[in-house]
Amino acid sequence: MLRSLVGSEMCIRDRYQRRVRGEASLAMSLRAKIMVVGPKQSGKSAISDFLATQRESPKESYDPTAGVRIQEFEMNAPGKSPHSEGPRIGVELWDVSGDFVKYQQTWPAIQVDCDGCLFVAEAETLQSKSTEISDKWFRELVLQTVNPGQVTICAHSASATDRNQFPDCRLPSELPDMTLYKTSLNYPEGKQGIQVLPCCSFGSSST
Repeated sequence: MLRSLVGSEMCIRDRYQRRVRGEASLAMSLRAKIMVVGPKQSGKSAISDFLATQRESPKESYDPTAGVRIQEFEMNAPGKSPHSEGPRIGVELWDVSGDFVKYQQTWPAIQVDCDGCLFVAEAETLQSKSTEISDKWFRELVLQTVNPGQVTICAHSASATDRNQFPDCRLPSELPDMTLYKTSLNYPEGKQGIQVLPCCSFGSSST
């Protein structure tokens, strides 16, 4: 089952209250909540939409997220073959606005019961935004919510048309040691990189 919710602070609060009461829309024994965060216009919504089968290619225009959008989808439990009949996980992707000046007051509600984090940075501007990424996003949100082992980070490019055109980028040295995934909706290898991201974000906390 798939639903897409465009959220405000009220929407987040209502969603959390229903989660506490055990009325989650995905009636599954295994559930995971992953927050998708990063600077503005980094590709968070594009990746979230792709994972929730809402989009196969980039949008022509930028549509900023207001607060948070919640995408829901199902996937096989990590470590299982795609053809396995093993347990399925109901995944909630909390696609968080990159406008922290406007929406930082919603972060405490977003952090509740978070099982993992997918951090998305625009490949073309990753180096120029390294201070914002390490000091604002990681120090004040990501590492205040989950352990480093529950964080997956990707550099996303909306302009590269193949892997040879992908920008040369690297993680800020201030961040914990982790793999940088390179993703894009413009070519098959870039899409394959997106598909593995949810499993990498679970750590050991799916319940």
